[in-house]
Amino acid sequence: MTDSSAARSPEPLGLLTTACDVADLFPKADGLRTEFSSRGDRVTCRVALPTAASAAVPVVVVVGAAGSRSDDGSLEFASALPERGIAVATLDLSLHGARSSPKFSERLVGALATDDALDDNARALVQEFAQQSRGDLARAVEALASQPSIDGDRIGLLGNGVGANLVAQVASEVAGVRAIALFARSAPVDPEFEADANVAALAKDALIEAPHAPDEAVCAWFETRLTS
Repeated sequence: MTDSSAARSPEPLGLLTTACDVADLFPKADGLRTEFSSRGDRVTCRVALPTAASAAVPVVVVVGAAGSRSDDGSLEFASALPERGIAVATLDLSLHGARSSPKFSERLVGALATDDALDDNARALVQEFAQQSRGDLARAVEALASQPSIDGDRIGLLGNGVGANLVAQVASEVAGVRAIALFARSAPVDPEFEADANVAALAKDALIEAPHAPDEAVCAWFETRLTS
């Protein structure tokens, strides 16, 4: 069941915005870093903006699979988006990347990947991760929409693996979303990740879903949805 209250939290963003370097993944883009509050955590987004854009641009927010991080090679497919006039935003989910924990991160990724029944401790960890991550994603969209360089009415969401389940759950709860791409959506290890009903309710002309990992072809689809 989706904790929709996380997406509508009255908690102040406490938003901070600075320039950053994104040349590792997006050599033809300008970098922006946003930091904001989400359910008591401080969460950062790395944003790759089309170079020298003269007006606010659409953005695609990418949410990776279990164990991914916001600066890893699995995002290489998205490097074509800034060249098409679309910004790309990435964030580390709870216990991922810069938010990793020596005690809990490996345990979480293992629990998300297993086909076995979860024990009580693993289930509690997975449930908290799901609730935190949904809140993080909704807050990321809110933070991005507040930036003058971003057009808050032209937002795309892309999820891979566990990220696809999270995107499906949040997509209808945040404003400005015009395009949703779900790749390799994972079987739910817990009811917190059940997304079939959410997917069924999404507008079909705004949705693509595929069983494989995202590739550069999705960039052309986002261009059609967000820039035409």
